[in-house]
Amino acid sequence: MEIVEGAGASGTTHSTLVRQLDEEKHLVTGSQIRSWLTQWMHEGVIHQLHDGSYVRATTPSAPAGPGSTVPVALVRARDAALEAGGMISSQKLFTVLQHQSPLYRDASHMAGHLVSLLGKVGVQRPDRGQVRIHADQPRVLGFTATTLDQGVSAYKAAATTS
Repeated sequence: MEIVEGAGASGTTHSTLVRQLDEEKHLVTGSQIRSWLTQWMHEGVIHQLHDGSYVRATTPSAPAGPGSTVPVALVRARDAALEAGGMISSQKLFTVLQHQSPLYRDASHMAGHLVSLLGKVGVQRPDRGQVRIHADQPRVLGFTATTLDQGVSAYKAAATTS
């Protein structure tokens, strides 16, 4: 779900999902991904565009409105990324945040929520959300402290201008 959320308005395709998960060394098959996409469409979480790509059904694009405050999840995620050395994988971030307060059903749900929060204030993750935690390891989906801090700052700025 994190990959779909990170794709934005242009969406992502089944083959892109398969390729990206394979690059990250996830042991999933194309049929498993198709099953997830079908389930998420049935639940109304995503929808399929005319070109066959998938997008999050409730992708917010408007900036935070008047009186907005910084979401606690964003602050906690930023702090966890800072504590982890400036970047953190979605899986590890999920573990940290669940330990603090169990709010999410899985890492994908957590990441989708954070990407949505960032999107509300116009902050995008560079490199399609891919981070390299260690130089000798492949890129994985995750967050940088810099990006999360930009989101926190944007929420603060939106609150002071309202």
